[in-house]
Amino acid sequence: MLPLPAHHRALPDHKKASLSAHATLMPATLVLLLLGLTARGQQSDSLRIINLDYKSKIRLIQGAPCLLPELVLEKEWGQVQNYLDHWRVAAIPNEEFIFAISTLAAIDQRKFSVLSFPGDYAALLDQYAVEAKTVNGPFRYYLKISNRVRYDATPDARALILWIESWARMLEQRAMLSPTEGFLCKVYAGEIVYPRTTLKEAGASYTELYSLQRTIHQSYEDYFTAQRGQGGTTVGFISGWWLPTGNLAGTLGSHPSIGIYVGGRNYRNEYDIVWAFRLPGNSVKPYTFSRNDTSYTSTYYDGGYIGLDYTRYLIHRKRYEFGVVSAIAYDYFSIANGLGSNDEGERHWGSFNEGSFDFNNGVRFKYFLRPKLNIGLAVKYHIINYDNHGGTDMGGNAFTVDLSVGTR
Repeated sequence: MLPLPAHHRALPDHKKASLSAHATLMPATLVLLLLGLTARGQQSDSLRIINLDYKSKIRLIQGAPCLLPELVLEKEWGQVQNYLDHWRVAAIPNEEFIFAISTLAAIDQRKFSVLSFPGDYAALLDQYAVEAKTVNGPFRYYLKISNRVRYDATPDARALILWIESWARMLEQRAMLSPTEGFLCKVYAGEIVYPRTTLKEAGASYTELYSLQRTIHQSYEDYFTAQRGQGGTTVGFISGWWLPTGNLAGTLGSHPSIGIYVGGRNYRNEYDIVWAFRLPGNSVKPYTFSRNDTSYTSTYYDGGYIGLDYTRYLIHRKRYEFGVVSAIAYDYFSIANGLGSNDEGERHWGSFNEGSFDFNNGVRFKYFLRPKLNIGLAVKYHIINYDNHGGTDMGGNAFTVDLSVGTR
């Protein structure tokens, strides 16, 4: 057999190992390079998406001080309205500016009418007036881009306010403005700092706004009343005081309580499951009780109430209601801290509670802050009977006075 050429001869073993290592490393390096390029591309795409989202949220307020003055000057009202329509449905609609520009545009075109005003127009006037008041001072205007990012739109907002002020002053010089138009121009010119207060004090002078405000108020009252009349779930918190009578008062004393209730109601009737816990403390004096034919003495006290309450509302008004309440329940108090007791003797007592059937009646009053949010007061008299065999006489009943806050 002919010998192999020199360049085809077998390589030494150490060179074979070196080539094998290089061959193994090359695919791994390529994979890492490809992964890096992919990740870089994905990061670039993510940044591009974030950047586009960021720009879409600020572009309208950025463009307003540049584009709108020129469109108004050229009386391009269709394009002004188109710009405002897009701004209204944007991710960040700057409502006070949109309302100001649309209002002044209507006055400028002699097409002004309060019928197109939003229900919160007075709040928008106040918001603008506060911003205009400080526009030449410590004025700051930020847009929320995300939970962690804010955009400082102060230069854009300041330029917009200064233009709106100059436009309003120009319109003020026009003859034949109605009192309402004159009032709005003064607000947007920065001459009325507290628009809502001014309207309340001299509302009758601005008949259109006065009539609109009454309509809005009546609409809200009708909505409030309609919502109040609906049924639904009741949930709330209770805080009050347990005030026993007879021997109970002299032995256990009165104690504060906290609790919750959940249930349902309709226009006149309410049903609630109530759990109230009377806070741990000491009795007025030591009392005795019997366990396993042995008498013990304690000064410990905590207690509670678990019951079903029914309320029938006799007086039902828009903001408040008053009714009678009746309930059946289980009322109890503890002779020792069953959860934290380490006393060997206490462990053999069996039950740590003295309990009684509770039949109670009383009155309930609720005042509604919102259609579905109320604060309440309930005063009830509880007929109870703690049968403490072989111990201190626990005869007596109890009053409870409870404040509540809840839904419906």
